[in-house]
Amino acid sequence: MDSGTMIKLSDVNFGYEGHRVLEKVNIDIPAGRIVSILGPSGCGKSTVLRLISHLEEPLGGRVATGNNNSLEKQQLRFLIQDFDAYPWYTVWQNVKLASGPKPYPSDQLVSQILDEVGLLNQKNRYPSELSGGMRKRLGLARCLVRHPSTLLLDEPFSSLDVDTRWDMYDLLQRLLLENRCTVVMVTHDIHEAILLSDNILVFSKPPVTTPHSIEVTLKRPRTEAIAELPEYAAIRHTVIEHLKSQSPRATP
Repeated sequence: MDSGTMIKLSDVNFGYEGHRVLEKVNIDIPAGRIVSILGPSGCGKSTVLRLISHLEEPLGGRVATGNNNSLEKQQLRFLIQDFDAYPWYTVWQNVKLASGPKPYPSDQLVSQILDEVGLLNQKNRYPSELSGGMRKRLGLARCLVRHPSTLLLDEPFSSLDVDTRWDMYDLLQRLLLENRCTVVMVTHDIHEAILLSDNILVFSKPPVTTPHSIEVTLKRPRTEAIAELPEYAAIRHTVIEHLKSQSPRATP
């Protein structure tokens, strides 16, 4: 793996019970990039995240990340779609004690992260007392408190209402630019992908071969106003055309 690459999939094969999902897939993700994955249902988007996190192992080929050493699991964090916090811990305890193995983050760092995600005033509350948006913020706090080099997000905003989504988009952009970690995010939302990403990978129907990569060059910070730009319209059109070519049910 070259020095500028954080994540590399080389000729990766994967399948379930004889059903081939990935077929000689090659992906290079440079360090510090935010990459979204779009594609038809069942095409292996979440599977790629599980392979990167080593929750699954490829049937063939190789998956490499930037830190293949004993610290790797602490430097890579995975926020799954159905994340839920430990209900018996407060917000503070979830970030301090349940964010990973010892050594635990310092009290000062926990306070800093909770302040950044807007939960410091909620630190003594339990998850059941939080809104859906607050629980998503808590999930991000638990990931970011470990200063990960790589962050994996599996449809992190799919269950949120529109207003809460926009709050989370603004928060995530700010935190990721400040932390400079590499991000791979699975989403079904084209607008979300364009707003947050440096690159969009469009997967085909399975078995997936090497996906089509679309670069997003819009300046940051990005707000809802980007939807009015001709550059945004061109990127969206390209994404939609690639999705349509892969699935008759794909919609904007």
